[in-house]
Amino acid sequence: MIISRTEKDDSGRYTLETFDSDGTDRGKHLLQLIVEAEVSSVKVTYNCVSSEKRRVSCSSDGDQLSFSWTLNVNPHEHRLTDGNQTLLLNKGSTGHVVCHVENHVSCGNQTFELQPCPGFFTAFHYCKFQPCLFYGALGRPLYLQLPSESELTLRKDISETSEVLILRFRDPTITKKHSDPRWLFVTENRTMIISRAEKDDSGNYVLRTFDSGGNNRGVYQFQLIIEAVVSSVELTDSCFSSTKRRVSCSSDGDQLSFS
Repeated sequence: MIISRTEKDDSGRYTLETFDSDGTDRGKHLLQLIVEAEVSSVKVTYNCVSSEKRRVSCSSDGDQLSFSWTLNVNPHEHRLTDGNQTLLLNKGSTGHVVCHVENHVSCGNQTFELQPCPGFFTAFHYCKFQPCLFYGALGRPLYLQLPSESELTLRKDISETSEVLILRFRDPTITKKHSDPRWLFVTENRTMIISRAEKDDSGNYVLRTFDSGGNNRGVYQFQLIIEAVVSSVELTDSCFSSTKRRVSCSSDGDQLSFS
């Protein structure tokens, strides 16, 4: 008995009655058929919950799905939520994480390489000699650790002749700060915070530092680029002949690189 193309309506309970050549009842056989949609479009999304925690979530199309994870080839069964669809990791986790999805008729998986959480930067000493380049995630917090000098002045270049004052700090007082409430400064540890990065925050910045006697301690320069994070990574697989198949990848985000 062949069903050439199964449909959901084919699901149900079936009874097979058997007889010998004389018509004698040989018994009944009962069976249940459940038709399920195959696993498809497995997607992994990733975000930094805080400076210490990361969340990796998995989704898929299909019926009666079961999710499991491996981290660097090893099964990972700790800190799972949402029916094992979400994996919680600490900031020290590195390598490749794989989401495995299966049901009774098929299986699929998606591999994701863990990246450092964006948005945590330090104004290193070499930023005095050549501009540093920092990348921040759109809509996420951004933390810039400034030098522990007594006086700091941070400005953003608007043009060759125009600039905007972001911060003027003279220990222990903030003497002037950007009017945008997203810009925060923690005096105790000299950390400049953007609570929610926007595309307009991209640009060139100049930090001037002085000691308690007003002596120049150096000028730091850095460029900040705010990008939309990678999201909704999707693989599609299609067979267009008996010997060839095409696998395509798509994603949302800025300045994407595929490999």
